Formats: sequence, C-alpha cells, structure tokens
Amino acid sequence: MATQNTTTRPSTYFELSLAGPEDLAHGFLTGLMVGAGHDGMIVHGPDEDIPGPTFREKIKAALRVHPHEVHVVVDGTTRALVKKHAKTMFAETGLQILEERKIRRAKFCFGYQAYAPRYGREIEGLLKSLPRGLKIVNYDRKETIDPSAKGVEAYASTHDYELKGKGEIIGRFDLVLQARRILDTHPLVDVDNLNLELL
Repeated sequence: MATQNTTTRPSTYFELSLAGPEDLAHGFLTGLMVGAGHDGMIVHGPDEDIPGPTFREKIKAALRVHPHEVHVVVDGTTRALVKKHAKTMFAETGLQILEERKIRRAKFCFGYQAYAPRYGREIEGLLKSLPRGLKIVNYDRKETIDPSAKGVEAYASTHDYELKGKGEIIGRFDLVLQARRILDTHPLVDVDNLNLELL
C-alpha cells in the first residue's frame, strides 16, 4: 500500500523493520496516519520490488528470533509518529520496532529495445516526463536506421529501425519510486529492482 502526500512532499524517508504480522503492521501504521491527520507514505517493500534484507541483516534477524519481520518505507513524519507511539503500539498489538535507517537515496536500472520509431518516441517521451530532481547515469542509447532492411519480419535479425538504451536512475526515494512506476507502464521497458542506499 502506498499513499502519497499531494501537497508538499517530505524530503526524508526511512526504512523501518517491524516485528509482527504484515497485515497488523500495515493496519496499525495506516490507522496511526489517519488518526494524526497525516497524508503520508507507506510503501511495502515487496509491492514495489524493493529487495529484502541483506545476508548480514538476515543473520541479525535470525539471532533476534522474530518469525515475522516487516520492511516498510515511510516518510519522516510517519516515522516520528511510529517512534512517539512505539510503547502503545507494542502494548496494544505486540508490534515492535527492530531497526530504522534513513534512506540516503534510491536507484534502479532500466533498459529498452524498440523496432518502430513510434515506440522509440513513446519511450523517450516517458524518459523526458520523469520527475525533476532525478539523475540518469550510465545512459547508453543507440539508434539504428537501415532502409535496406525495410519489410523484414519482426523476429528477423535485421530491422530497418532499432532503438536500444539502458541506464540507471538515482535520486530521492519518492521520485525514484514514481519514475520506476512510470517506466514500468511501457511493455518495451524493463525495470530492475528498486534499491535503497541506507545511512
């Protein structure tokens, strides 16, 4: 589940690890935001292809012996609410904060391949429509036009038009999340997992 503030977006985001059932954690966090009148953000990692804990974190989790561990990304205000009500949360639900880490930035890799100019224009239009404040790095774009191959079947090794590209998008978590959602709408664009750089 994700809800996004439509007025002013926060600039800081945190990854929270909570011990407890997933449904209970999401219900409590949502209720906490609604009760506080805060239209913030809650993102469940697997819903947005955010990889789970690293091997080191899995070992730490195993040592803590918690059968359920929920990883969510929240905005700074939601994180403050959770911290403020941590004792009440534990007393009423058994949910417990295991770890919290600030997100420095987020990133994901993308790639595309199109065999018709109109699809190439669609993809490049999506890239131009991405939120401001993001960086596209290691961008490699190659366009090939070969009139002699006109009329060749779609699955042949030669095409009269081909546009290929790949790169990585880096920036603030909410902007990167939005960019990944935008690019993922096009069937000719492949997006990799959304990775978090944590402080």
